[in-house]
Amino acid sequence: MKKESKLNDLRRSMYQLMVVIILTLAGSFCLTANAQNVTVSGSVKNTEGEPIPGTTVVVKGTTTGTITDSDGNYSINSVPDDATLQFSFVGMKTQEVVAAGKTNIDVVMEEEAIGIEEVVAVGYGSMRKMDVTGAIASVGREDILSNPSMNAVQSIQGKIPGVDIYSTGHKPGDAPSIRIRGNRSINASNSPLYVVDGIAFEGDLRDINSSDIVSIDILKDASATAIYGSRGANGVVLVTTRRGKEGVAKVSYDGYYGIEIDNKLNMMTGAEIAEFRRESRRNAGRYDSDSPVLELDENMFYYPDKYVIESVSAGYDENGTYNPSKVKSYDWIDAITRLGKIQDHQVSILGGNSKTKTSFSAGYFENEGVVRGYGYSKYSLRLTIDQNVKSWFKFGGSIASSFNLKKEPNGAPFSVASITNPLNPFYDEKGVLQLTPGGEIMPNALRMAQHDVAEHKAKRFYGSYFAEFRILESLKYRINFGPDYKTGRSGYFNSSKGSLMGADPRASQSTFNQFHFTLDNLIYFDKTFKNIHKIGITVLQSIEEFKFESMNGAVIGLPYEYQKWFNLGTATSITGLGSNYSQWRLSSFMGRINYNFKEKYLITLTGRYDGSSRLAEGHKYTFFPSTAISWRINEEPFMKSINLFDNLKLRLGYGVTGNTAISPYATLGSLSRVVYASGDNGFLGYAPNALSNTKLGWEKTSQYNLGLDFSVFSSRFSGSVDIYRQNTNDLLLSRALPIASGFSSVMENIGSTRNSGLEISLAGIILNSPSGFKWSTEIVFFANKEEIVELYSGKEDDIGNKWFIGHPINTFYDYKFDGIWQDTDADKALMAKYNENGSNYAPGEIRIYDRDDNETINAEDRIILGTAVPKWTGSLNSRIEYGGFDFSFYAYTRQGQMVINTINAQYEGRYNFLDVDYWTPDNPSNSYPKPVDGRATPLNYSAKLYEDGSFIKLKTVTLGYTLPVNVISKINMSNFRIYITAQNPLMYTKFTGIDPEGASGTIYPSTKAFMFGVSTSF
Repeated sequence: MKKESKLNDLRRSMYQLMVVIILTLAGSFCLTANAQNVTVSGSVKNTEGEPIPGTTVVVKGTTTGTITDSDGNYSINSVPDDATLQFSFVGMKTQEVVAAGKTNIDVVMEEEAIGIEEVVAVGYGSMRKMDVTGAIASVGREDILSNPSMNAVQSIQGKIPGVDIYSTGHKPGDAPSIRIRGNRSINASNSPLYVVDGIAFEGDLRDINSSDIVSIDILKDASATAIYGSRGANGVVLVTTRRGKEGVAKVSYDGYYGIEIDNKLNMMTGAEIAEFRRESRRNAGRYDSDSPVLELDENMFYYPDKYVIESVSAGYDENGTYNPSKVKSYDWIDAITRLGKIQDHQVSILGGNSKTKTSFSAGYFENEGVVRGYGYSKYSLRLTIDQNVKSWFKFGGSIASSFNLKKEPNGAPFSVASITNPLNPFYDEKGVLQLTPGGEIMPNALRMAQHDVAEHKAKRFYGSYFAEFRILESLKYRINFGPDYKTGRSGYFNSSKGSLMGADPRASQSTFNQFHFTLDNLIYFDKTFKNIHKIGITVLQSIEEFKFESMNGAVIGLPYEYQKWFNLGTATSITGLGSNYSQWRLSSFMGRINYNFKEKYLITLTGRYDGSSRLAEGHKYTFFPSTAISWRINEEPFMKSINLFDNLKLRLGYGVTGNTAISPYATLGSLSRVVYASGDNGFLGYAPNALSNTKLGWEKTSQYNLGLDFSVFSSRFSGSVDIYRQNTNDLLLSRALPIASGFSSVMENIGSTRNSGLEISLAGIILNSPSGFKWSTEIVFFANKEEIVELYSGKEDDIGNKWFIGHPINTFYDYKFDGIWQDTDADKALMAKYNENGSNYAPGEIRIYDRDDNETINAEDRIILGTAVPKWTGSLNSRIEYGGFDFSFYAYTRQGQMVINTINAQYEGRYNFLDVDYWTPDNPSNSYPKPVDGRATPLNYSAKLYEDGSFIKLKTVTLGYTLPVNVISKINMSNFRIYITAQNPLMYTKFTGIDPEGASGTIYPSTKAFMFGVSTSF
């Protein structure tokens, strides 16, 4: 009978599962029938006796419900006698009241505990913030949405200490880079692990809608990240997404539309480039006049283009008098740019009952770039379901998809436009875009934007599924499965009408598909003994696998251009054909123990045993331990008399993590194809290409962390301070080999790095008046010292790779700019001494810092100029609320970093250049050298490339208004907010290019955006 009973239970469970799936796919929410009994009414107030309009009132376990009106009153029909009414409101504790046949129920709601009672994700689970022993920081949904972005990582820039997020480019669809507590590895990856709803997530967060995210938790120290072993070596980004909730179905819409404006480069005008060209010719002895002369102008260009000569000639009248304001000028950057557009629309539905909870969301994002030809769009869908089958069994899951399309010119038209001579018109006399403006061997940037195309399509389907069995009250088993499939195609086409300037068109296409999955088996044990001992145990067995395949082909000589890359077989010549495959696996076992004694003393012990297929046999597995303790000082008896601290917690942690983020086959030898010649005949053969290392093992990082969390005055002011040191040893580093070995290098475990830092986060409510005026502010500060401790040659520098002991990995080592040589007796006497020792100095040339002051410039005079790593970063986030209005601003800074200004230094007037203060006999500038015809790049110009990249940006300014509940409740609306936001409206920097953050060259400019948005729910 027992077996039959269990079989019936199983059948009923399977039947329920089928019903749930069918209902979900039909887009329906499970409804629970309600008995037609009594109507219950009443009021909802706070502890001050004030009504709370907009409170949600539902019959628990059903979708029957309503919201309170402007006076806090409600009325709900068809309430069964044995029903329970649930009252909920944002910022207040949810209350449940048994109806018991009553027709009037009044409720007083209390404010919800925040701060230390807040729940944060910790990896394979969650816990109260007050119980956390490691360095974990969290950002909520409101903070994420306050800075609208295609990628949620960009939205949290500067909001978490210890996390350095910066833009590496500004093209539509570009993702930011993120580093948690610095760079550790030289050759392996320094990117963190992303975990979405408990499942490891390959790539970044661009495929996840920001409005679907509830919170982002960052695990920073080893005691927190060791639970992920080798995958957590560079920190962990935990993403928790929205799921269905019990109660009335809630429909929400979040969206915005805006415009983007490019940040301009200060380039020379037509008259300025003409004078620059004259000065260039004078310095080469080819312009025999100190003032402009038409006849000399007509012959001063490389190519006697009639349009260029016409533009210059417009500056002369019939008497030969020159007026620079009359010279024709064409702004090529203005022509290649446009007003960008950006929009995002997200719709979600959440609801459910005590048995079934489900949610659905759909999103559309589009960004039409400020440079012609660039654009990015994304469609996304997401469905979740959580089903309580029995009191001891539940299951659920989510499935999501995204469809991305990125279009851009197959080239760099903005870069070409920036250096195109402004004397060149866009069109010829027939109104057709010039093929080669000015007769130069350089394409027309506008033609490139029209005819040279690159298109990238990607589809992604991913999800996370779980089943959970409660074996005992304190013991449960859970299985997680996360599949992730992505496929894509990239097509590239260069037209004879674009960058090829009449040559045969070229095209190529590449396709890829990848599959990644994670399977976790988890056992949880949670028990409290005698109300003072709390023990939590987590045990994990996990496997993970990643596969990647790709193919590509390239051709030249397409018979008709409109086919682009869609029919490569018609081309006259194949220039490339290839394919690729890679695979790696990870097998893991983990155990974690959390112990809490009297809510005062807490300890966490974690151990993880990882095996990686990337490493050599006999070195694939290793163990990663960690421990952390915390002391809640405010719970001690001697603190009770001090009525100041709500929380005062000291944390200390230590742990070890590993890194294997290298090529899956780095430990194996490889072959490469080579061509052998025998007389007039060629033969294909294969030769060893890489040396195998049968002892290659783990790169390991050990980290110490000391932290202090505090909050005072009923959590009105709070903050945290962390100091840490992390040592990375056995770096996965390529060691140079003697040429006689036949190999240039071999991958080994050698060298070490160190990161030490300070993190400070402060938050406070500055004003909170009874009239409703509230002003809150958050301040974040982060300083990290990154340094190489040892290389393959011990504590000796590797000058060739620019790796220096005691300095960051990304260090700039070159000659230092020391001004411009002047036409003075003192400078000419000194120049003569340098010229006797091999230099070629003259007035107007760049002066190099003589490190050893020996009047000789050589390789020994190169010095460490700086690093791309900032000395410190910080942010200020402030918000004011009053009478439905809200105003906020967010400022961010990176200080002490150096960047390379990669703007093309065509410095003879042949191509356009920045409008700089350059040296002439009448203008003894100390900033930029003189131009010389026939010399495209000035002597020692590399010394001018390095600039201070520090900046302060006003990242966002937002003004919003939320309509009163008593207005919107009449149409069953629970929230309606409109806002306007300015992104990156102001920037202060000494950098002379476009933007030191991701736009130090001329590939694509950074932008400022102005948006109007709406957030509403029903």
